[in-house]
Amino acid sequence: MTFTFSDAWLLQSIFNCENDGAGADLRSIISFCDYTNHAIMSYAEFSLALVKLKNIDMVKQHNYDLFTTQNFKIWHFEMCKDKKRLLVHKELAEIEKYLNESFGKLEVDIKEFDTEIDELDFSKAVNDYISGAK
Repeated sequence: MTFTFSDAWLLQSIFNCENDGAGADLRSIISFCDYTNHAIMSYAEFSLALVKLKNIDMVKQHNYDLFTTQNFKIWHFEMCKDKKRLLVHKELAEIEKYLNESFGKLEVDIKEFDTEIDELDFSKAVNDYISGAK
């Protein structure tokens, strides 16, 4: 399985939007994606990335909140421990590299996994973000 920019983009956004163990909500994830890339990912990008990340145990889901797993948090800590700061785009590139080096050789049928967040839920979160609703 090849990991793309969108996969790393979603993982980075979830990680940076997690709130004291409460996970990251869709609106916050969409907002962070826009902040880092000046774009809003499509539902197709979101759902495919989420399925892939859940399959390799980088992301967990509870209702509509998303969480990075301890596996990802440990890797991220190790990646950052000797750096004074890490720029957003450098972090994104490192995440994509990590995904491909660590999981790129896995062959998985992603059709059997479900995102549990449908396109209507995603569109509502996008519209809430764009309109500034809280």
